[in-house]
Parts: sequence; C-alpha cells; structure tokens
Amino acid sequence: MKNFQITNYEVNLDGRVPGPTSPIRMVMLSDLHGQSYGKNNSRLLRTIDAIMPDMIVVAGDMLTAAKKVEVTPVLEFMQRLAWKYPVYYANGNHESSLRMYTKKYQGVYQYYAHSLRKAGVILLEDEKLSLKIKGMPAVIYGYELHRRFYTRHSRAQLSVGEMENTIGRPDPDAYNILIAHNPMHFLTYADWGADLTLSGHLHGGFIRLPKFGGIVSPQFELFPKYDRGLYEKERHWLVVSSGLGMHSIKMRINNPPELVTVTIKD
Repeated sequence: MKNFQITNYEVNLDGRVPGPTSPIRMVMLSDLHGQSYGKNNSRLLRTIDAIMPDMIVVAGDMLTAAKKVEVTPVLEFMQRLAWKYPVYYANGNHESSLRMYTKKYQGVYQYYAHSLRKAGVILLEDEKLSLKIKGMPAVIYGYELHRRFYTRHSRAQLSVGEMENTIGRPDPDAYNILIAHNPMHFLTYADWGADLTLSGHLHGGFIRLPKFGGIVSPQFELFPKYDRGLYEKERHWLVVSSGLGMHSIKMRINNPPELVTVTIKD
C-alpha cells in the first residue's frame, strides 16, 4: 500500500466536566501491522506533524503476531512520535498474542514494550492514567479484551462487571477516554461509562459496499455494525478507524487505509 487518507471527526462535550481551554486535537493510529509509508514511515510522520496534534492515541495492532515479527520499523516510528508528542498506547489482539506466547515469539513483545516505555510512550496494559488536557480533567484507560472475544465466530458477551474487575470504575469527575481495540462491545463500553471510545480491529470490513459498509469482520461476522466511523449512544461516543495496514486478509476494496484525527470541543 502506498497511500492513505486522513479522516477527521469532532466530538462535543456535554458540560459534565470543565472543558478544555481550546479544542483538543488527537491523532489516532491503529492496525498498522508493520506497514511502512516511506522510509521509517516518513510520510506518516510528515502528515502527523502537519496536523499538529496535542496527543497521539494508539489503538493497537501496530505489529502482527507472526513467525517473523519485524519490530524495528514500527518501534522507530513510535520513538520518533514520542520525541514530539504525548503518546498513549493500548494493545490490540496481536500485541496480546505476542505477550502471551513469549517462547513462540522469542520475547519480541517484552523487548518492544520495554523499548516503547524507554522512549516515553505511555503503554497502558489494562491500566489508567489521570491527567489534565488543556485544563480538562481526564482519565485515559487502556483496555485489553480477553482472547475469547477474538476467536473466529465468537459470540462472547462483555459485561460491565468484567470491565470493572479489570480497569475499575470510570471517574465521575473526569472525561473518560477508553482505548479498546475491538469496537464490537461499544454498548457495554458506554454502559460502563466511557465518554469517548477509540477502536480499530475491523479494518473497515475489508471490502466496503455502497450503502452497506464493510462486509466482514476478522471474526467472520457478516456486515459488522461498528466497522468504521463515528457512533453515539446517549452522549457516549465511539470512533472506529479502518486502520493503516493488513494482515491475514490482505485485501482492501473501496476501503483506503486511514489516519484518523479526533477533535474534542467544548
């Protein structure tokens, strides 16, 4: 793949918490799967620099869990981002697999995670971070779904209780940003209390048809509901990126790779 598009979304605050002093612009990356856009992803970097974001959010699957995992290009890209911007990273199912099967993948994840943190990337492994973004109180959560939610034809249902057992309850006095790789459980994320959820995983449904959208999910569910775009449930928002790369299904039709920006406005 040689080209990618920029997709912009805006989310308005509901007045529940004090707003930022000016709009918050974030760049969202997901599902790069080791793809490079120019040497050392120089084209991606130039595009991000031109956007001038306040922060970078990574929604997982920047690597691919495979026999030969090439870490260096992605790691150098992430390091360059972290030199310039706050970077908040939550794992996708591929990073989770690399971490779980240490011997199979020869400790690649452990090296990758250590190197990310050393570079200043905030890697959130079922963790949260409280902060202020332009004066707005916020909590960023990195949430990793259990492997059972990623098996083929999975119909596993996520509960609010399971989320609370993993990452606790949302902060009632802050804007709660949830980085959760798999968007298919958005209704539960919203019920849990995520004000804004950032996801990927669906690759836009691989092949997109006019009026119908993406045709299949990585779990082989036909016409998945949350394949790409901006969704809302009672003032809880979900942004789904179609991602920047490919892995097992190496096909994208009417479905260009995308770099996503999200602007939070008072």
